[in-house]
This record gives sequence, C-alpha cells and structure tokens, in this order.
Amino acid sequence: MFLMETRAGKYGRFGVAVLMRVVSTVPVSEREDYLSRFIREFESYSDMPRRSGSPRNEGCVMELDGLEELDVSIPEQLARWFKEGQHLKYQKGTARRERGSFLEGL
Repeated sequence: MFLMETRAGKYGRFGVAVLMRVVSTVPVSEREDYLSRFIREFESYSDMPRRSGSPRNEGCVMELDGLEELDVSIPEQLARWFKEGQHLKYQKGTARRERGSFLEGL
C-alpha cells in the first residue's frame, strides 16, 4: 500500500509502469542495455530553474527538438520524451520529486 505517497510520487511510479511495459517489448538479451541507456539520458535532466522573463539557461532544454517521430525502441528518445514532460511543468521541485519517485521505482 502507498500511504503518504505524494501526487508527484504517484505520477513517477506510474511512469515506471509505462516504461516497463515498453521494456517488455525489447528482446530479453537487450533489456539491461536499454534500461542503462534510458537512465543515463533521463538523469541528464537539469533542475536549474528560470524566472519568468529571464534568459534561457541550462535548465531550459527543448528535449524534442530534432525529433519528428518518437521511436520507443531507442531508449534515449523515450527518455527525452519523459524529460520534456517534466520541462513542461515549469515547477522544478515537482519535477525533481517525480523524477526521484520514477528512479526509485526502477
């Protein structure tokens, strides 16, 4: 049972369920490598906040730039899609809690 689970924590936990469903479609011999590559890309998210009207900084990343189609068989692309969802929240603290729950669930 998940007593005292935060909203962001629950969202992160559900994200793991989505990821693991995708991973289940990868050949068994490639799953460890897929997860390793996914985590390496996912952990590159920057928590640096930006005030409204301030210039862009390292925390302002357009993760999906250059992607016209999402290929979930490429773990780095899937991780970039997850990170873009966090960037769209504009609340770095919430994104950090969600990411923590996500990584803990892995």
